[in-house]
Amino acid sequence: NMLMETVTMKYQSEIATKNLGFQFEPAVDLPMIMGDEELLTQAFSELMINAVRFTPEKGQIKVQIERDERTARVSISDTGIGMSSSEQARVFERFYRADEARTTRGFGLGLAIAGRIIALHRGSISVSSSAGEGSTFTVSLPIG
Repeated sequence: NMLMETVTMKYQSEIATKNLGFQFEPAVDLPMIMGDEELLTQAFSELMINAVRFTPEKGQIKVQIERDERTARVSISDTGIGMSSSEQARVFERFYRADEARTTRGFGLGLAIAGRIIALHRGSISVSSSAGEGSTFTVSLPIG
């Protein structure tokens, strides 16, 4: 919860500039996640950067943290440009940039880096998206 609060606070200025709605829903009684704090901060920052970058003015971003017995799940949802199913299949590849993303700066490495960091922590990352409606990136990490 604290790590995600720190990450989301870094982007409050950009969120305010674009007049985005923002919701943060932390988990109740979330135990510590064992891992490299710097690397996890980088991974979640990449997801937040994309949510802010690809959500149009007055859009919405929601960060939700949930848990079950063995995993903590962080979902970052936006009402941005979204992706087709073919783009979703490639979004974690190095240097891949979806057609709609090519007009923004970047090299197509952020999500690949995030995916690698999450894998190093024995976790998983997935995306659910609809073109023109937004995306939800979900990270699952083992507890304990």
